[in-house]
Amino acid sequence: MIEFESSTMESFNELQPLEELLRSGFGDDPDVLVDGHDFGTGIFNIFIHTNTPEPTFEKTLAIIEGARPGAELRAGYRDFNEDDYVPLHPQSLESFELR
Repeated sequence: MIEFESSTMESFNELQPLEELLRSGFGDDPDVLVDGHDFGTGIFNIFIHTNTPEPTFEKTLAIIEGARPGAELRAGYRDFNEDDYVPLHPQSLESFELR
């Protein structure tokens, strides 16, 4: 999951195209599904399903950096049958929870 802080609808309108950009960037990759987004309480999430979280995140970060250099984001992943997320980004992130 990729998470951005966004407190205005204007920011939502700027971030929503990132979801489509990620979909295009992964194309027909059978190992990656950009599954949608959620927006509320100042947080914008993009959900990505994959069995290869680290390489998928590296490509995701490259796509986002190309579109929005320096964008502040958090990222984490979990197995479908797990409750706890493993933090991915930033490197200093010690825990990740869905907000």
